[in-house]
Amino acid sequence: MISKVCNDIENGHLNNARLQANAAWPFSPQIAVKRSITSKQLMALWLRDGFIDRYTGQRLLFPGALHLLSELMPQEFPYHKNWKLDQCHTIYYELYPSHDHIQAAALGGSNNLDNLVTCSMLVNAKKGHWTIDQLGWMLLSAGRVSEWDGQTAWFMRMVETSPSLLNTHKSIAKWHKVARVHNY
Repeated sequence: MISKVCNDIENGHLNNARLQANAAWPFSPQIAVKRSITSKQLMALWLRDGFIDRYTGQRLLFPGALHLLSELMPQEFPYHKNWKLDQCHTIYYELYPSHDHIQAAALGGSNNLDNLVTCSMLVNAKKGHWTIDQLGWMLLSAGRVSEWDGQTAWFMRMVETSPSLLNTHKSIAKWHKVARVHNY
């Protein structure tokens, strides 16, 4: 089809090229939808899914645990607040839990928990606004937080043993508070 469109343009038939392009690939702008999900809601989602990437099955890490690793081992797990690739360890892209709208928000999907799944930041970026059907992906079963909690319990033990860690990085304090809300 693109060859026909290009050929029509080359031969001076721009209107015909436009008709063909609109028939084959009509432009449908995506509606920007505000996607505000609280840290508390994210934690509920990650616990529901057992810190498992629902598209790949990969075990993910509780954000507080990742930030604590970066605080305790900055050379081994460097962190940058904007995740700059030359300054931030790839573990943040690969194992940091995110959320994905099964039916994309841009396509009318809601922020309800039944339309959200846990996935890594990397997988979320790959999926974009596509549907899992368009990508040929399938939704895997949720994990069990009793089998894998993303190192949340470890994080809580570390902070309880050394409460001064709560003063070292805002993210550590934030995720500690969120985990406590969920009875960790």
